[in-house]
Amino acid sequence: MADISNYIVQLLYKKECVIIPGLGAFITKYEPARIHATLHQISPPSRLVAFNKSIADNDGLLSQTVANKESLPYQVALKKIEEWVKVQWQLLDSGNEITLHGLGKIHLDIERNIQFLPENKLNFLEDSFGLKTITALPVAHIKKSKEIEHVIQHKPQKSITEKKSTTRWWAAAAI
Repeated sequence: MADISNYIVQLLYKKECVIIPGLGAFITKYEPARIHATLHQISPPSRLVAFNKSIADNDGLLSQTVANKESLPYQVALKKIEEWVKVQWQLLDSGNEITLHGLGKIHLDIERNIQFLPENKLNFLEDSFGLKTITALPVAHIKKSKEIEHVIQHKPQKSITEKKSTTRWWAAAAI
């Protein structure tokens, strides 16, 4: 059987919530594009992942996906997920952390509450596929005021007679 975390990752691209029966739910939240002024970075819009241990009742989404992908009856797929969850709880109870590739790490804190540390390597917003955070360094403006003053001071000025003759020529041409 493929790792359950692969199915969860696939589903999070299409759904906002994926429930792992008996463990909890991964939920994605939309984050708009961000500009980090101090880091000079522009980040694309994304969907960040979080974990909620309170949502643990089976909604059938993950089980149905496993059943379809592995060509299994629904009940067999559900049993495989239950066994996987049982192994994960054994790891957590023994003080280990669970690494879910593409999602993050889960461990129990001192008070035996589930803590989730997201990887944040994947952007679950399909509209932002392929977009990366870019660094936009500020443009350095060099003052050239002395150079500009020099050019302005040495610009040849037309004499008044040149201006009058040019004006007369245009007037004659108009007539």
